[in-house]
Amino acid sequence: MSSHVWVLGSDLKRTQVKVTPSTYLSDVLAEACKKFNISSDKYQLRHNQKLVDLSLPFRQSKLTSGAKLDLVVKPKTPSIVSVAIQLPHPESTQIPAGRIISKFPSTFTLWQVLRQVESGPANQGRTLRITDRATPISSTSGAGQLYYEMPTLNIMGREFTTFADFQKTLSQLGYNSGSVLMRLSFKVTDQPLFSAIEEINAYFKDAEEKTDETTKHEQNGSQSPVLSPEDKDISTADTLKSTIPIKPEPVESDTVPKSEAKGPDIQNLPADPLQPVGIFSAPTTSTPAAALMPIEDTDFIPTIAHAQSHQAQLMLQSQNKRLLSDLELEQKAAEKAAKLAATSTVSTKVRFPDNSSAQWNWGPNATGSMLHAAVRKQMANPSLAFRLVMMPGRTAILDDQKTLIKGYKLVGGVVVTLLWDESVPKDARTKQFLTPEASQQAQKIVVPQPKELPESGLDNEKPTIVQAPKKESSGGNKVPKWFKLPGKK
Repeated sequence: MSSHVWVLGSDLKRTQVKVTPSTYLSDVLAEACKKFNISSDKYQLRHNQKLVDLSLPFRQSKLTSGAKLDLVVKPKTPSIVSVAIQLPHPESTQIPAGRIISKFPSTFTLWQVLRQVESGPANQGRTLRITDRATPISSTSGAGQLYYEMPTLNIMGREFTTFADFQKTLSQLGYNSGSVLMRLSFKVTDQPLFSAIEEINAYFKDAEEKTDETTKHEQNGSQSPVLSPEDKDISTADTLKSTIPIKPEPVESDTVPKSEAKGPDIQNLPADPLQPVGIFSAPTTSTPAAALMPIEDTDFIPTIAHAQSHQAQLMLQSQNKRLLSDLELEQKAAEKAAKLAATSTVSTKVRFPDNSSAQWNWGPNATGSMLHAAVRKQMANPSLAFRLVMMPGRTAILDDQKTLIKGYKLVGGVVVTLLWDESVPKDARTKQFLTPEASQQAQKIVVPQPKELPESGLDNEKPTIVQAPKKESSGGNKVPKWFKLPGKK
């Protein structure tokens, strides 16, 4: 007895796929994608807003004849599947429990899984021959020739015995999460080993070229299938990110003002790298300069722009966000490495315990030991032990040969705080930190005053009161027509 199901695309086109009770839903997806002329490894089926398990046959899927299945796009991030391969005898005697268990991305093909099991760490260093196995067949004339043994996988009663079957990914077979058991066996063929190896190389090369052509065709794309709810949430969040202004994330280390953020020019570096470019004296009062500025009560009243920004942040945080894929993480790491490689100078401002400070400009070859030596050169007592840390994460810059830019990954302008070591006595901590020569060269830090904004005059304006429109009435004491008694006008 045969039945059928309907597969719907995004352009409201549908195609009919014949099924039997033993037809796997992964075959239904492959047949539908073949009719739509798209690749099946990037799509999945959905029924009644729920994803369908493609690894099940039609009789176990709880679908009825004539069911309507939606074609939706898979998430770009592959999931992890735990794969257990049951080895045949005598290989099973070399492995505990006769099984090799490992985890693979759902985008791996069966051939890639076999290759990883053959040469990966899951086999515990033992030599396994799975994809290039051969056996001699003796003959009466001449020496026996090696014939290729084709690996055969049995997955829940389904056998995969050809190179075309081994090109199917775990996701195409319906395994996007969880675990799966594969039983491995070998089948002797009448094909010589050297001929089989040539066919394998040629076949998989052609398969890669076909995959590239399919990818290019889909990018030019004539059809865009329906997005799943999860993908809609992700795309909505991406749209909000591009339209809503977001405050930049805090940097790991304290930064100096914007004028010093780009770092000095390498041509303007001092001849003596240990000589500071600027020494700043400690403030004369213990009150911070920000606390001395006049503050009005209106400065703390939120504006409409603040409310809109707050609502936008709440909306953005309520959206589902996916984790970065391995490719995106690699691209992010490559961008950081390229930024560090392009950095040739860095500016460090060391803040001393008495609130005085000094600033140095360094080249690409500057190390942590050079920074320590430069600080000791300005100390009145250079024999005291100290530590140089960046306060947000308390990352310490050690007295070693590690470079400041590539080693400690300092970019632009960085503020470093000097902390006394526990071995330093208390009376030594209260003494003057800088040398007399450095104290004479110290400059006072000039705090720029903010510009006064022109008064808009909106505070004096009275808010406009919007009154609700009055209902129109036909008359004050008129009696409706339906209430009039018969016989009266």
